[in-house]
Amino acid sequence: MKKFKYNKVWFTSDLHFNHNNIITKFQFRPFKDVTDMQEQLILKWNSVVEIDDFIFILGDFSMHLTKEENKKILQKLNGIKYFILGNHDNLRQTPKECFENIKDIMDIKVEEKKGKVTQISLCHYPMLSWKGSHHGSWQLYGHLHGEYSNKELSNDSFNLKGALRTKQQLDVGTDVHDFFPISYSEVKELLKKG
Repeated sequence: MKKFKYNKVWFTSDLHFNHNNIITKFQFRPFKDVTDMQEQLILKWNSVVEIDDFIFILGDFSMHLTKEENKKILQKLNGIKYFILGNHDNLRQTPKECFENIKDIMDIKVEEKKGKVTQISLCHYPMLSWKGSHHGSWQLYGHLHGEYSNKELSNDSFNLKGALRTKQQLDVGTDVHDFFPISYSEVKELLKKG
């Protein structure tokens, strides 16, 4: 499991480049159209992520784009990129050469000052259990677009809010974080608040 320095690590998910319905139907994103959304997402990304930072994209990068179209967008984005596949991602349309690694689930370690190490499981989906979850490791996910961050979903057989470990799990989706990637330090602060 690779170790990364805490001040060089970023996370994001659910960018949905080229997905008009994410603007007009599903999330009602505050963009005029997909071109405006693409420009704004790239601008926000590059305003915080440096060329030599590590950024983990937790799925749903784009919709209905070719491999070449995805590559053109990725080449405009700063950082050394790792990709965790989401439900809208397709390996045939993924320019593998733009990523250090591509997986369904990825486990990493982040090293802080004084040698403290945090283990993190990255997956597009929230999980009920993951590597090291009973020992305080974190799980970062996307997919939900913040839908269950502040409200409870329950019925007779399932309670999502009760299932999520609020001090160990976080939705890093772009809709939740004002369309910016989120740093390791920001994740840590948000998890402290639970």
